[in-house]
Amino acid sequence: MNHQLSDSQLEQIHFTALKILIKVGIKVHNKEALKIFEKAGAQVDFLSETVKIPEDMITYALNQAPSKFSMYDREMEKEYVWGDSELKLGSGGSVINILEGDGQTVRPPKTSDLINMYKLTDNLQEVSWTAPGSFVSDVPQEISAIWRFYIRLKYGAKPSCADGIDLIDLADNCELLQAVRSNGDDYKQKPFAIVQPCPMSPLCWTPEGAGYLLESARRKMPALMLAMPFAGVSAPITMAGAIALQTVELLSGLVLLQIIEPGLPSIYGGGASHADMRDISNVMGSIEAQMMDAATIQMARFYKLPAGTAAIFGYTDSKRNDYQAGAESALGQLILSLNGADVAYGLGIMAGMDCNSLEKIVLDHEIFKSVKKFLSGIEVSEETLAFDIINQVGPEGDFLSNKFTFDWFKKEYDFAEIFDRKARGVWESKGAVSCQEHAREYVKTLLDKADLNRLPPTQDKELDKIMSKILKRRSFKLENYLNLLPE
Repeated sequence: MNHQLSDSQLEQIHFTALKILIKVGIKVHNKEALKIFEKAGAQVDFLSETVKIPEDMITYALNQAPSKFSMYDREMEKEYVWGDSELKLGSGGSVINILEGDGQTVRPPKTSDLINMYKLTDNLQEVSWTAPGSFVSDVPQEISAIWRFYIRLKYGAKPSCADGIDLIDLADNCELLQAVRSNGDDYKQKPFAIVQPCPMSPLCWTPEGAGYLLESARRKMPALMLAMPFAGVSAPITMAGAIALQTVELLSGLVLLQIIEPGLPSIYGGGASHADMRDISNVMGSIEAQMMDAATIQMARFYKLPAGTAAIFGYTDSKRNDYQAGAESALGQLILSLNGADVAYGLGIMAGMDCNSLEKIVLDHEIFKSVKKFLSGIEVSEETLAFDIINQVGPEGDFLSNKFTFDWFKKEYDFAEIFDRKARGVWESKGAVSCQEHAREYVKTLLDKADLNRLPPTQDKELDKIMSKILKRRSFKLENYLNLLPE
């Protein structure tokens, strides 16, 4: 059987999702959203807060949503096209721990760790954007979700995500965003930040999730919808059933977005997992989880929408940067890339989305360079087939000293910066350094050499002014936390 779903299987999932939307419906715990659905033609029961969506509304939404769109860096100079069949790789994820460089110690992250992550990812060539990142422990929990976006704007240039924990955080983060998008045209036409509305399985948009959809549409900000069914717990145990349920959740969100703001960039994304029935733990690094995420990408392709994945790109359930971590990360990256993911994030995430590791970020980045090389294929041409060179060297000849080898070896082969491929004797003579140790040294060297992408002074001053106002509204003072920032 082919590793990809067939056209008929994709259609089966689609028609099952339509049947669920029409006959079962989806809960929407937001009165404003319910009214919008009803006015557009959906069957709405306000008492049970259930919405049943007819097929023509789904068709309308799919026809309105673009197949690709552009994001821009903070300075509006570099363009990143999402949906152009070239994967936009991202890091980040809302974790609560960090694995230190020794590969053993786990602790709550601090502001300095978050700044290091932003500095690192801004200087890794293949990383195109960064999700919010860790919640830090050295500021009050009440402001942690806006603090990380404030830090991102201050020290990170690549596109990001304006999300927080709730709608108040989102509104405040969008206010902060105005420091780098000074007028309406810049804010909308050259977006720096996305919104991530997430349904709650099974078949529910919470007040916050629906609110994120509304805010995304109102502010004309791209929406990366992420449905994360938990097969066996919040979704059917079968992979096909979990994907059908996920499809319903994503299509219902798409409809609301396109009713309010036709043509709004909308990414069809997910991060399915399943329960290990021996202890009901949440498994995201297994081959079955990767298969469900590959199916999510195929459904996005079926609908001609940009395809996204949640924090499972290069994800591992391992608690260390060990064999399991490498195997699950490499397998996941290759599977999702082969299936055509447009957008992915989660570099460095491990252990049930509990932990981040700077070393794993660079190791995942190293894997991705190999995946990208694999996807580029082998160049076959008259020159690369090298008949003239073979004829010139002849039997028992020497290609090593041939100029053709010198001309081509850097073009044909990539050289790993962290993985060690030397002979054992050479490796031992250089200290028998482990992969984790190589990664730790790589991180240290890069952080020592690289500069922070600081916000220009005028905008930085405006950002601080906005942040001070927001914190004052929340009964905090910005000056109490400025000592956490680099000089």
